[in-house]
Amino acid sequence: MVRQRNNLEEKDVQGLKFFRVLNPLLQPGRLYVLDRGYNSYEFFQDIVDKKASFVCRIQNNAAYQVIETKHDLAGSGRCWGH
Repeated sequence: MVRQRNNLEEKDVQGLKFFRVLNPLLQPGRLYVLDRGYNSYEFFQDIVDKKASFVCRIQNNAAYQVIETKHDLAGSGRCWGH
């Protein structure tokens, strides 16, 4: 795991400006962990479009549809991968 640190100023993390600042920094193959307080479906799509992944708790009032269910591989505690 490589931690990427960016020196964002307070003015850069207010509202949706946060996503405009981060968008150019997205890199393929990375996993981004986001807080649900900074929830933007448009930004989630930007991450997917850049061939990266993300994890984020959804807000309590989020509407969603289950597309696919993954199952535990032989009791390994993992849903996919090696």
